[in-house]
Parts: sequence; C-alpha cells; structure tokens
Amino acid sequence: MINLPNDEISREILKNLADLKAVAIDACSLIYLDRVQMLESLAAQVQLITFPCIVAESRLSDPPVTLIIDPNDELCNDQRIYALAEKLNLPLLSDDGDLLRKADKADKPHYNTLMMLILLLTRNALSKSELRRACSSLKSFARYHPTIWRYAEILLRKADFIL
Repeated sequence: MINLPNDEISREILKNLADLKAVAIDACSLIYLDRVQMLESLAAQVQLITFPCIVAESRLSDPPVTLIIDPNDELCNDQRIYALAEKLNLPLLSDDGDLLRKADKADKPHYNTLMMLILLLTRNALSKSELRRACSSLKSFARYHPTIWRYAEILLRKADFIL
C-alpha cells in the first residue's frame, strides 16, 4: 500500500531529490528513461551507477552510466543492483515493483523514473512542457498504479509546479 505524502514528507522528499548525487540504476529504469528521452538529461544531473550485465539487459548502446565490475555472477541482475545500492549506500533507481517494495520494506531510499522527472524539473533541467510530454510518454507504457501518479502530483504542487 502506497501512502500519499503529507507536507513534511513532501518537503523531505524534495530535499532528498535536490541533494541526490548518485543512484544505483536497474535495466528497467534505463529503458524507461531512454524511452521518454530523458536518460542523457538525468545523467548530466545524477551519476548513474550500474553493472555491465544491467546495460546488456537493457539493450541500450553505450548509455551514460558509470560501470562497476562485479565478480559475483551468482546473483540475478535485480539482486545485484539491490546489493550494489546497499554496498555503496546509494538510493535505488528502479521501475521494478518487486525491487521497489523490497527497498521500501527495508526502509532504503528508492526512486522511479517519474521521481527522476520531478528531479529534473526542480533542477530546471526540464521545462513544464517537456515534463508533460515525458509523463504522457511514460503513461503510454509504464504500469504505475494511479496512486503513484497522485503522489507525483502532490510533490509537484509542493514544489510549486502544476502540470
């Protein structure tokens, strides 16, 4: 169950986004950000850290990420990226519901592509019209629960941005 943020939590989330410097990113978010044409913009704002196997899974050619060599090939990609986020004490950037629920249950910082669009907007790296276009594109393929969209609307209002 997703709880909508109150004012205090909204301020905290927006502050955390403002301070965000790096994330451990999974294949799903690489793909989503590429599809909404915001991968390069996000990489200019936040260091995207991942493994070569994650890039291979995404099938993207030379994405703007920092690659970490992982000798542990016993874990599946989802387990690897989650372990990387823990090891480097980084937030997880994923659009995989199972990974996000695991991070939430463990009280680990985590974001999805929609939150990264909010980050780009609040850092003036994305205009309102670009945000609308990216969100429209995201809605066409992402399987976000309506509460996720409502959550984003609350954060945008708190940041004085209205879609």
